[in-house]
Amino acid sequence: MTLVSLFEEQVRKTPDEVALVSDEMTLTFQELNTLANRLSEPLREHGVTAGSVVGLCMQRSAMAIATLLSILKSGAAYLPISTEAPAERRAFMLRDSQAILVVADDAQLVHFATTDVMVLSGKALAAAAQTAVDTRPAHPVTSSDVAWVLYTSGSTGQPKGVLGSHRACVVRLQAMWSHQPFIRGERCFLNTAFTTVDSFWEIFGPLCAGHALCVLNDDLLRDPSRLLPELATLKDTSYMYGALPVGDMAGNLPLAFTCRPGVAALGSERRGVNRFAMRTLSDSDA
Repeated sequence: MTLVSLFEEQVRKTPDEVALVSDEMTLTFQELNTLANRLSEPLREHGVTAGSVVGLCMQRSAMAIATLLSILKSGAAYLPISTEAPAERRAFMLRDSQAILVVADDAQLVHFATTDVMVLSGKALAAAAQTAVDTRPAHPVTSSDVAWVLYTSGSTGQPKGVLGSHRACVVRLQAMWSHQPFIRGERCFLNTAFTTVDSFWEIFGPLCAGHALCVLNDDLLRDPSRLLPELATLKDTSYMYGALPVGDMAGNLPLAFTCRPGVAALGSERRGVNRFAMRTLSDSDA
């Protein structure tokens, strides 16, 4: 069982249900699957195959999610690269991971000008996908294949690459579904950065369980005055990890967001919430 097989199984179950919501587009499970299949064709034409590592340097967006999924469908692992990462860190990660390709937002292309790795703009990939066929990549992804490559901060020295297998990701998803099951009709939004280990849960946790994923852009997530009204429009929406940048405005979070049974929004001040709190560590914490 893999992230790809879990997602494709959900596509068969709920093809016409909404899977992805953003200010760019709204996609059903079938539409997202079709887009990912089509995006994987130009990736393969650029040499991506089973066991490859593909850098992903894109801001949160529906296309970034579809591109990430297409990388996995190609049998490759995705290497998230922060759009704010220094040039030295980018170069080290690409060299150390032996990435063969980077897919980046247009604004990021200049930062890879001196790299030896092929760089493809997200827009160019999307344009190529328009004429591609909706065919599932022939290579069967296995549970032992690497799904992602993440790098530590390097605060104690050189950054270290951590590999996450499909098997480990699936075990994590199953455990989270068991301990923190979704509510019927619930939608989730992506709060953590692609470069954090828990982002794969925020992406595949809902998608592989038949729930819609709402993708808010980076600028919106940094601005509480804009974020809270936006959350109010997303009915029955929750998020998983990281701190929302709302500070002492936590008490003003929309009712639908704070009233999921057993879940409380905590601001910067200690609050007397008579509830059980569960601390979840990252997969790589040891």
